[in-house]
Amino acid sequence: MIDGIISYYVYATGSFTAFNEYIETAEPYVTKGKALFTPVFRFLEKLGLVNDDGINYIYEYVKIPFPFNVFTYLRDIYSDFGHIGFYIIPYIVGAISTYISISLRFKFSLPKIFMLIYLYMFIMFSVIYNPFSFGINVIGLTVSLIIGIVLERKRVYLT
Repeated sequence: MIDGIISYYVYATGSFTAFNEYIETAEPYVTKGKALFTPVFRFLEKLGLVNDDGINYIYEYVKIPFPFNVFTYLRDIYSDFGHIGFYIIPYIVGAISTYISISLRFKFSLPKIFMLIYLYMFIMFSVIYNPFSFGINVIGLTVSLIIGIVLERKRVYLT
């Protein structure tokens, strides 16, 4: 019983401790944008526009007295942009979501709603992992935006 509770506690809080250890030991600017924008770089690699220089998309474990992985998207930001990105990018994401939310008060737009849904998903899951490091969420966002634009151009309104 106690081991089960401890394992849930470690799973829920271990990423923060591992991220702290990662910041103390890692070098920033290692991945040069490839961690935060993984699906984009993978697509460009498939097209032959970008060379794969051995970036491992599955992160190494950090010792916090036991091996644990850093799941938060802040690890991706830190490894891509260092301390500056670590402080600026979350504010940019918050500013964009706030702008979209306020603009929806003045004019309804289905693509904006879809974009806001995915931004909120990014914010909610940010402590657990980077939801856009997997291509499925990028594909879902793209398809949702295309559907929203088509429906809006055909003047189909949801009531």
